[in-house]
Amino acid sequence: MKNVFFFLIAIVSIGFYSCQKEPTASFTASKTTATVNETISFTNSSLEGHSFKWEFGDGTTSTEENPSHAYVSSGTYIVKLTVYSKKEKKSDDATVNITVTDLVPTKCYLKKVTITAMPFTDGSGAGWDTYNGPDVFIEITDANNVVYQTGTTVSDVTSSMLPLTWNWSTPWQFPSLTTNYYVDLTDYDTPDPNDYIGWCGPFKMSDYMTTFPTTMTKTANGITITIEVQWGN
Repeated sequence: MKNVFFFLIAIVSIGFYSCQKEPTASFTASKTTATVNETISFTNSSLEGHSFKWEFGDGTTSTEENPSHAYVSSGTYIVKLTVYSKKEKKSDDATVNITVTDLVPTKCYLKKVTITAMPFTDGSGAGWDTYNGPDVFIEITDANNVVYQTGTTVSDVTSSMLPLTWNWSTPWQFPSLTTNYYVDLTDYDTPDPNDYIGWCGPFKMSDYMTTFPTTMTKTANGITITIEVQWGN
């Protein structure tokens, strides 16, 4: 009699297990290409699922039905959703690849200007000042001679004093990434008019938005200038 009883329990158990419906895993991502720290929403469209496990490919997981996630590093990640039946006797899974790239900078800031070469005589061969070297200051300008920034004056400059450096304690943001900017050198004179030494450039930030260098060097009109910049958002 006991054997019959256990036999009936086994049949009921097998029947109960076989009656459980097979879950089917399915989901979509709000985007499959994102930037670092950008939130991605996942929509669960699975059938016959009673519990869920998400694996985001970066070591983090979730049991929410429709989670969101953001990645802190660039790379390609495989997101896996495992769907379980009511008693977790059956399961199914689905995957989606997510590509995460670094955030592309949209702003550029000037931090430093360094002059490594400049002319010490004018077009006629005369020195900028009669008795001493030129008193040099710089201006950041554009093609329309609009002045955006002016550096302090360095007095009685000689070739042995090169390089000359101007620093911005608070980096200055270029108003436009597609404008040609120039560094103008001028000899400050008083009471006589200033002597314009020349310009160097152009520096157009959009030309550098593939590699995003932090230093750029130009030579023009006998002047060699390196600028140091900072990229950001």
